[in-house]
Amino acid sequence: MKYIGEWDRDLSWCPTQLTRKVQVGEFTCELYCRWRHQDPFTIQLDVLNPKNHSETIAHISLGSISDCDSDEMIPTVEKTAEDLLAKWVNDNEKDLDNTIKSLIRKHSFHIDQLRKDIKERNWK
Repeated sequence: MKYIGEWDRDLSWCPTQLTRKVQVGEFTCELYCRWRHQDPFTIQLDVLNPKNHSETIAHISLGSISDCDSDEMIPTVEKTAEDLLAKWVNDNEKDLDNTIKSLIRKHSFHIDQLRKDIKERNWK
């Protein structure tokens, strides 16, 4: 695992978003933290499309943090997110790339199924 750059902070308060790009195995990902109103910060790893590095092709939920309702808590959220990611990578290190590929396949299946449902119902 290797971080690519520093944290990008969007601190508009609805929602607050923190992102940081990271190389995980063969995949470029984005560590993503989001807070909205009184919800806890949610932390996930978004796997980015290797063709454009902007489209998310899978999400991996890493956890959440409660009681972080001010800008002063942002460094704590970032550190916790990095720790949760390091734990997830460590827990999956034996077969990291295949674990991520499996999650991409599941995500793709759900998107394909949604497209099929939309087409069958003539939704626009």
